[in-house]
Amino acid sequence: MTVLDERIAAVRRLLPATEKVVFLNTGSYGPMTAAAGEAIAALAATEVREGRLGSLDFERNRALRTTAREGFARVLGCPPAEVAITSSTTAGMNFAILGLNWREGDEVVTTDQEHYGGVGSLYVLEHRYGVRVRFARTAGGTADARSAIRAEMSGRTRAIVLSHVSWSTGLVLPIAEVAALAHSRGAVCIVDGAQSAGAIPLEVIATGVDAYAIPGQKWLCGPEGIGAVYIASARMGDFLPSFAGFEAFSSIDVFGSYGFSEEARRFDPSGNPYSPAVAGMVASLDVLLDEIGFDWALPRVLDNAARCRELLEEIDGVTILTPPGRHAGLLQFTLADWDPLAATQELLQRGVSVRDLKNPVCLRAST
Repeated sequence: MTVLDERIAAVRRLLPATEKVVFLNTGSYGPMTAAAGEAIAALAATEVREGRLGSLDFERNRALRTTAREGFARVLGCPPAEVAITSSTTAGMNFAILGLNWREGDEVVTTDQEHYGGVGSLYVLEHRYGVRVRFARTAGGTADARSAIRAEMSGRTRAIVLSHVSWSTGLVLPIAEVAALAHSRGAVCIVDGAQSAGAIPLEVIATGVDAYAIPGQKWLCGPEGIGAVYIASARMGDFLPSFAGFEAFSSIDVFGSYGFSEEARRFDPSGNPYSPAVAGMVASLDVLLDEIGFDWALPRVLDNAARCRELLEEIDGVTILTPPGRHAGLLQFTLADWDPLAATQELLQRGVSVRDLKNPVCLRAST
């Protein structure tokens, strides 16, 4: 066994699902770390056995959220003060998009590669405020995304909303260039990072984007129900909470006096997130960042995607849909004479987990 073989075997022990199946569905749900499962079970058992004890639990749970915030900040490449804890990428996108003060006649530009978690809140803007949503056509990811976006902009454009890694093509979009374009027109840039965090290196401050939402359950291998959103400090005043809990305020009383927090925690959940899930997320972040290390893991994501493409191209009847170019860990393909859902079920019987998609109709491997 080579040194690399030993390293991979050790990593698989940290992610038990990968010892049972060829796990190629991280773009939907990553293989949760054993440490996360243990942390979730331990805290849940404690709460059942000892009860949830008022102020003691408040302090413990707040400390957990602080630790999770610090871990997400390491993933994103920003200070913890610029990170809010959310329940999902979709929640983070909603907080950012609905946090702007929209007016009838405003416009927002997005692309034809977006996930429903991003465009859904844009449709709310259209329905509620009369905001016009304009779609940049990227010809399935083969066109220049920046030029396509620029062509849809006008003097009414208030925001550009796009993915860092497209869920529908797997391509990495030029978010730094798009952010610069947005700022040159007085607009903000809001990014869906569902398929990037934990798959490619992130330095959100360097990209210049104004808001960036990520999940915990995909490439970060944590539980469902927890994620994060980055809000740039310089733009904090542009985004206001649509839901307000205690964390939204720097000061508050019940007689009309209040002040909003100047940190991104103003977007923290208005209720209490499930503490065992937060503990599980902290455990997964510790494993990925400190035991495995992104310096080792992230290059393997890209190398494995390239290798997966090479192997699929050798199989008769397979058509690769992901365009060549800079892509992350997602690879979309079709298999002749096979319905995608039937193919995923057959592959799972053979010990391989992939996902079937409906837009486009295809199979997707997440390496």
